[in-house]
Amino acid sequence: MKKKLTAILLLICLALTPVATVYAEPTNNTEQTYGESDDTGDGVSSENGVSGSTTDSTNGITDGTTSGNDTTTEGTTGGNDTTATEGTTSSDDATATDGTTGSNDTTATEGTTGDGTPATGKKKDILDEYGDLTAFAASDPPSIASVGGIVMDVDSGAVLYEKNINKRLYPASITKIMTTLVALENSSMDEVVTFSQNAVDLIQNQGASNIEIVPGEKLTMEESLYAIMLMSANEVCNGVAEHVAGDIKTFVKMMNKRAKELGCTGTHFNNTNGLWEKNHYTTTHDMALIARAAYKNEKFAEITGTKWYKLPKTNKRKAGYTLHNHHGMLLPLNYPQYEYKYCVGGKTGYTSQCLYTLVTYAKKKDMTILSVIMRNPNPPYLDDNQYSDTTKLLNYGLNNYHRVMITDEEVSDVNTERLFTQFNAFFNTETSSLYVDENAGILLPKGKTLDDVEKTVEYYSTDVFDENGNRAIGRIHYTYHDTEVGGTYIYYKNRGTPTLNDSINMKQWFDEAVEKATETPFPWLAVIVVVVIVILLVAGFIIFLPVLRTILENRNRAKHYKRNKKSGGMSRSMGSVPMKKYKPHKRHKRRR
Repeated sequence: MKKKLTAILLLICLALTPVATVYAEPTNNTEQTYGESDDTGDGVSSENGVSGSTTDSTNGITDGTTSGNDTTTEGTTGGNDTTATEGTTSSDDATATDGTTGSNDTTATEGTTGDGTPATGKKKDILDEYGDLTAFAASDPPSIASVGGIVMDVDSGAVLYEKNINKRLYPASITKIMTTLVALENSSMDEVVTFSQNAVDLIQNQGASNIEIVPGEKLTMEESLYAIMLMSANEVCNGVAEHVAGDIKTFVKMMNKRAKELGCTGTHFNNTNGLWEKNHYTTTHDMALIARAAYKNEKFAEITGTKWYKLPKTNKRKAGYTLHNHHGMLLPLNYPQYEYKYCVGGKTGYTSQCLYTLVTYAKKKDMTILSVIMRNPNPPYLDDNQYSDTTKLLNYGLNNYHRVMITDEEVSDVNTERLFTQFNAFFNTETSSLYVDENAGILLPKGKTLDDVEKTVEYYSTDVFDENGNRAIGRIHYTYHDTEVGGTYIYYKNRGTPTLNDSINMKQWFDEAVEKATETPFPWLAVIVVVVIVILLVAGFIIFLPVLRTILENRNRAKHYKRNKKSGGMSRSMGSVPMKKYKPHKRHKRRR
């Protein structure tokens, strides 16, 4: 009994020991900023139009200081509408990516704000992101013409391919993935968006893609998001922003905040649609993080995977409007050679400054991956374009890796070895309240299984919730060749049994655990003995019944025999008695 109590106390102390959780954010190893380009896309119309002045360089890099209304990548600035990547700024409407700021309406990704408080704050809702698996592929990585490229597993966040993933690049219309995500998370689909004069005017004279919305026109939020994702409607982005946040500037702040929550380190949005601005940039890796988070939203996945959508008539438009998806690998209207059977959605982008950008989702069996290419120089009718680069990347990811599912059996050792005792109901895996997500899995090189990875278990000392709001008490981590390749939360489902991680009175839990460990067991043996005896009695009775019947019948025959024998003896006795001589009746005599 003392040994049992000692074991329980030891487990309580171990379970209450704080566990440090470290999240490694990707770092931006480059300070290069791509300048503007005068490339018009070789005759291809601009999806986002042209904004601002252009230079003759497609890969111009700025480096130095400035005191005017310009951009500095290293150093300080004293102008308005400025950006500092490393250093400080004292301007209005300024952004500091790595440093400090003393301005109003500022955004700081790392460092401190003007009042001395941390700029990063507490991270929340950061999707798990795992290591680089590119070194374990069976084939060599493909060569692409795009400046930046990445392939990422949607479920785990593992990187399968990378090229210049931390270089600062201009996103063009793939910005609208974040616009749609923020709108989905802050509105309902049946809300009515009324488009203002301002929303429409902001894209005038820029050659930007649109669906010809007029001031005062009304669309539902759902219809608006289809217009954004399928037709890349820039004016609709502005209208949605005003509806959700009250004004475009506030909505853009929401976009930057959401990017920060997702772990983006090299991103700053300055508008809702991706129209080119010097202060509107991201990285290929950050864009993959955003695209991954968006696809985990079921409504977003539905919208981006839609080929055709019919807008009904509106208060300003008597006829409806048919929308079609611009992504040529999902709906190859002009270039059928680029159709990709595993493509389930994505977003295109182009301006003469940004060049071609493309986000693509692909699903094969139980594996879903995404690719991002940025700054591809070639239009679709030339070789090495956005679609051919993306096809190479997706084939590489799907052919070299596969998804291995994780089952509830993976938490069986948590019950018996780590978290609970053999005196607790959790010891029985059939009744355990611990489970993993039914879709949990990790991505491994082809031919590898869970037997080829190392597993470690982490326990949380405070409340931790996944991106869906489910409470997790711990996490299983999987490592392949010193690279973390995936993991899954350990969830707790209350089945009436107290656990060390529930918010309960620990003394009460301890007393109940001791009581459970020392309580008199149910007398199963006695019950079994009684049942066996009853069965034997019944069986004996059934077997003895015919014998008893035979005995009774034999006894009856014996009695009957004795009775008959006795009756026969009496008859013989009566036959020995002499009878009187027969004398005929007198009447008979006369007849003679």
